[in-house]
Amino acid sequence: MAVDHELGAKVRLGDHVALLGSCSWTDRTLVQDGDWYPKKTMSAEERLRYYATQFPLTEIDSTYYAPPAEQQARLWAERTPDGFRFDVKAYSLLTGHPTRPKSLWRDLREQLPPEVAEKRNVYASHLGADALEEAWRRFERALRPLHEAGKLGGVLFQYPPWFVPRRENRAEIDALRDRLPDYRICVEFRSPMWLAEERDRERTLRTLEEHRLVFVCVDAPEAGPTFAALAERGWSLSDVLITHHHADHIQGVPELKAKFPNLKVWGPAKDAARIPFLTHPVAKGDTARIGSLAAKVIETPGHTLGHIAYYFEEDEIAFCGDTLFSLGCGRAFETPYAVLWSSLMKLAALPGQTQLYCGHEYTEANGRFAVTIEPDNPILKARIEEVARLRAARRPTLPTTVAAELAANPFLRAEEPAVQAAVGMHGADPAAVFAEIRARKDRF
Repeated sequence: MAVDHELGAKVRLGDHVALLGSCSWTDRTLVQDGDWYPKKTMSAEERLRYYATQFPLTEIDSTYYAPPAEQQARLWAERTPDGFRFDVKAYSLLTGHPTRPKSLWRDLREQLPPEVAEKRNVYASHLGADALEEAWRRFERALRPLHEAGKLGGVLFQYPPWFVPRRENRAEIDALRDRLPDYRICVEFRSPMWLAEERDRERTLRTLEEHRLVFVCVDAPEAGPTFAALAERGWSLSDVLITHHHADHIQGVPELKAKFPNLKVWGPAKDAARIPFLTHPVAKGDTARIGSLAAKVIETPGHTLGHIAYYFEEDEIAFCGDTLFSLGCGRAFETPYAVLWSSLMKLAALPGQTQLYCGHEYTEANGRFAVTIEPDNPILKARIEEVARLRAARRPTLPTTVAAELAANPFLRAEEPAVQAAVGMHGADPAAVFAEIRARKDRF
């Protein structure tokens, strides 16, 4: 592998060249939280032109939240030099994700039945067949200016964890090439079931090859680091605790099971169909026994419908997955906000000294949002300063504690007058206040 040692350098892998870039030229860390751009007051056009002098590639993820406009794609092409590439994330409606009705084209939105149009999210199945095909045509047409300018890299179809290898879903993959015949199509599966078993893996890869679809695997957990840690300590692996079905939490398990055939895999019984390698499905009130340790199972739906947490009462430790983060909480993907609020209150009711092990190291980014809700909270400000020191030293900010989160995490403080006032909802139901805070974080 050869690398040009400069910003945005190309990486040469044999006869292939890999382009490097940021996930967006408007990323908050570039625009607001650093001095990367020469001026903080630059227009969107000026930022893109400058970015394109530093990197040869960027990803457009705004197209996931709302379909692109043809004129906007034309401007992107005009504002970047020859050889620049845009990778475009497919519109959520086209990948089986929940989609805000307001993001639909107006005439298609007006075709929705009234009871559907009022929903918080809609799916492709809510549209008639003709309307859905028209959505595909408009998405394809909107990207045409980038393609004709030679600046369209790939169109990424990132399918959610619940998009499993059923007949109708395989048909969706088969149809991609006909729907976008001229574009480079990239496919990412967030469900491990497409590759978990040898027969499924062979069928999936054969389908992708037949239709000239690029297989993408990003941010998938690796079994390798686990193997290395075990070898360093001379240990074997007896148990794995799973909190929910998302691929970034389970995709390494089949490899671990192959290495350790007697491995016990604990996880949510309600998601057993989406975690096919579970050996010990558990639910509310069950106990997961790991050697001499005992964990009480707490059902914490919200991020996913079947999400659970593990509370080791004697050890004063809880593994909360993606329900609660330090200074933040998970997105409500599969339930209303009120359900996630109820789950957070279950964790908040644990003893204050309980150590919380969260699923991700998001504390620094969460702090940037939290301070917009409680800018005068001295405990929050002190925590943000502490987090900055820890991350600068490349140290983790976790575990946190229940008491620390109750004092600084706005998602647990929806009953506080200062938090309610910050969102203009003084005296409102805390569940409604939480919903407003979570919605603001979704847009942040």
